[in-house]
Amino acid sequence: MRQVFDLVDRIVVFRRGRICANLRKEETDGQDVVAYITGAKTQAEYADAA
Repeated sequence: MRQVFDLVDRIVVFRRGRICANLRKEETDGQDVVAYITGAKTQAEYADAA
């Protein structure tokens, strides 16, 4: 995960073919990203996160 944060400005997580998180690197951490990837955390159940 450290390599991802070293290379990007934004992280977009897809789940079930839809964007479930569109995050700024400065506003998140690796634990949040993993929570979105696993489905433990959602952004208003995919509400137009495009």
